[in-house]
Amino acid sequence: MKNKMKIIDGIYPVHNAVAAHLPAVYIMARLIRLCSALIVGGCRRKPDEKGEITMALLEIKDVSYDYELRSGKVHALKNVTAEFDAGKMYAVTGRSGSGKTTLLSLIAAFDVPLSGEILYNGVSISSEKPSVYRRKNIGMIFQSYNLIQHLTALENVMLSLEITHSDPKNRKNTAREILRRVGIKDELFGKRPLTLSGGEQQRVAIARAIAADSQIILADEPTGNLDNENSENIIGLLKSLAHERDKCVIVVTHSEDIAAEADLGYHMSNGMIA
Repeated sequence: MKNKMKIIDGIYPVHNAVAAHLPAVYIMARLIRLCSALIVGGCRRKPDEKGEITMALLEIKDVSYDYELRSGKVHALKNVTAEFDAGKMYAVTGRSGSGKTTLLSLIAAFDVPLSGEILYNGVSISSEKPSVYRRKNIGMIFQSYNLIQHLTALENVMLSLEITHSDPKNRKNTAREILRRVGIKDELFGKRPLTLSGGEQQRVAIARAIAADSQIILADEPTGNLDNENSENIIGLLKSLAHERDKCVIVVTHSEDIAAEADLGYHMSNGMIA
């Protein structure tokens, strides 16, 4: 749920429900603290036409990350600050080794920042177990699909529904509906991944992410193994997740065409946002 705050005198934000009832001194003290949360990359988020500020769904705040190789320490991310909202598709671009995939890994809590923090709905993602955070909030789409090979397309999607504790009685029908939504025909439901084309496998992977009903969808080079037609179809599906289902979709890509389709983008270079 988005957190909305009211602008007082055009400057200070405070939650609508309490603004009318707090003493002025208390409001001022609290507003100073709240304002600091609205500074991202040195810029204050602007109020909308209603005079309200909507907090970012996901905030990356001054995050750094290193890892060790035999040749020495690699500074993968250097004081990265960014924000991501629901209802938008983002492209994260940059050359190989620029830090794109590391950033996704930290957002998904597969790794922990060396410094800085990552906030989801204003709360540090480190406040709960990584596996719980991922199960509740993150859907992953990989370039290599990462489907379970001994399960059928339908079973892969049903497994995602099982993990999210959906109603067992409705899982099969729900999985069928989701597969149809991403363009998988009924006759392919019983096929195992290796018998499907690359485009079909990626559609099943997207269906699996949809089944998880996660607020954040992370896609790491989702069209890297696909032809132009299938790439366009996959990007169309990702955009529809953002615009029609109010998801936050973050796509790591080398493709300028995909970057052009995104609502907003970040370009990374040498572990920093350029």
